[in-house]
Amino acid sequence: MKRRLIFLFVFGILFLGSCSKLPDAGNSNSPGSTGLPDSVTSFKTNNNDQIVIDSRYMVNNNEWNIQHTSFPCSEIIFKGNTRGSDYFGWKWSMNNPDQYTVLTYPEVFCGDTPWAPSATHPVDFPFTIAGHGLTSSFNINQTTTTAFGGNTYDLAYDIWIISNTSNPASFTSKDIKCELMIWLASANAIPDGLAPTGSITANGYTFNYYYSPTQGGSPHTWTYAAFSAGSGTQIFNAASFDIAPFLAYLTNNGVLNPGDYVCTVELGTEVSIGEGITVISNYSVVVTTK
Repeated sequence: MKRRLIFLFVFGILFLGSCSKLPDAGNSNSPGSTGLPDSVTSFKTNNNDQIVIDSRYMVNNNEWNIQHTSFPCSEIIFKGNTRGSDYFGWKWSMNNPDQYTVLTYPEVFCGDTPWAPSATHPVDFPFTIAGHGLTSSFNINQTTTTAFGGNTYDLAYDIWIISNTSNPASFTSKDIKCELMIWLASANAIPDGLAPTGSITANGYTFNYYYSPTQGGSPHTWTYAAFSAGSGTQIFNAASFDIAPFLAYLTNNGVLNPGDYVCTVELGTEVSIGEGITVISNYSVVVTTK
């Protein structure tokens, strides 16, 4: 999440998928003047605002690097219901003089984040890699648009892993061992500006592997590992997206230890510049015991 992106000089408007049970992502007849779908029941506009979804998930208006730009920007998180189907999402407008740098990561998270541990997190987090399976489901309708001279983003899982030497009942960001990202879609961006060092086939797609051993700041650093389906690939629907193969790849290559703990699973849109809206339904994160 905390990184720079390489900007590829491609412009245009991307219409990135659809789902029959989701509202139109671009509906301008909105509650108030937000431009949100008519069926929205709740929305928030401030940095770090949160909306609880079914007690297990939290939508977070995570403008973690918005101070990087002095230009006006906006971001909204929301939830709603259409034709009996619940949904949630986020809408953004980001003006950034530096198209390489991520400004924001609106997201939905499940677990106990090392950045702000909570005593009320789901009871199945954190969990060891070796003893558990991890899958997720989703239906996504996303539209992004070139604005302010660019359209740079990725839609990705962001999974935080703490060391097997950590106390799973009491940990902080100092215990982070690895940040694992899985890019489901992207435009004009490459993970951290890195060159791929391998690949993996999982869930019917081929993902390039990117690796950096020194993320974070002094004195504590961690490994950044990213798997990207590549520009042009759009993974917007999955009944059971298996995350375990990515964890196994990192374990087999010595990046992770089988006893390390997954403490949070996040899904969001990293945005550097441009405008867009993401609407998600049928979302789940499922932890199973082996």
